[in-house]
Amino acid sequence: NPKHADVLVVTGSVNHRNARVLRNVYDQMPDPKVVVALGVCTSSGGIFAGCYNVFGGVEKVLPVDVFVPGCPPRPEAILDGIVKAAARLGAKIRGETPPPVEKPKAAFQPAAVPEEKK
Repeated sequence: NPKHADVLVVTGSVNHRNARVLRNVYDQMPDPKVVVALGVCTSSGGIFAGCYNVFGGVEKVLPVDVFVPGCPPRPEAILDGIVKAAARLGAKIRGETPPPVEKPKAAFQPAAVPEEKK
């Protein structure tokens, strides 16, 4: 029940159809609340980025507190993200303003191009 939740974990890409529902669930949660973006699809659209119906990232719909990288995210990264979310929630409960979060940079390494034979 969102009315009893402190942490919202978003998985998958955000599109036009689920953005309204996601925002509705977020608005039903009591303050303070924390949003965790789990995986590359949630933070940037992943392999679906550029599709006509994908927004490109959940931060365009909700304020995100923790980004968990990976496609799929490793269990260790998920646990680390939940621990960070709990720490941010604790800071919000104490009335502190947690530092802004940085969206993970997309790590991309192009395929090696073979040298031409002379």
